[in-house]
Amino acid sequence: MQVDLGALHGLTAVDPDTRRVRVRAGTPLHALGPALAAHGLALANMGDIDQQTLGGALSTSTHGTGLGFTGYSAMVTALRLLTADGNLRWVDAAHEPELFAAARVSLGALGVITEVELQTVPSFLLHAAERSEPIDRVVAEFVQRSRDNDHHEFY
Repeated sequence: MQVDLGALHGLTAVDPDTRRVRVRAGTPLHALGPALAAHGLALANMGDIDQQTLGGALSTSTHGTGLGFTGYSAMVTALRLLTADGNLRWVDAAHEPELFAAARVSLGALGVITEVELQTVPSFLLHAAERSEPIDRVVAEFVQRSRDNDHHEFY
């Protein structure tokens, strides 16, 4: 079964003191950044592909780059899950911690994520440097460049 949550999008709550936001799971990642920026917030890390929804990115363990950064699942502080029995369950580390831990990367096996609470950071700008280099050099210097830069990737 495929579920389209495209109509279930947008921010539902913003707490400027804790920098936690609630986001509907059908929100496309390309729309989430600007919505957060309007509140002076950002995700600590994002993947290259921004066409998927937050719920999809979370369920499939999408992540960005950087040795000191985590994937989307580590930014989740709570989530609302529609389970197979038709119940909506709000879970977090204090309330149903095992289900919360599993649901953050569940591939949809535990139900449908409908809303997510995320820990965000103050908005920031990145400097990107893109260039062509011989693959031998890229591979040889990959570890050091990953240590020297917050985000480093090649393709």
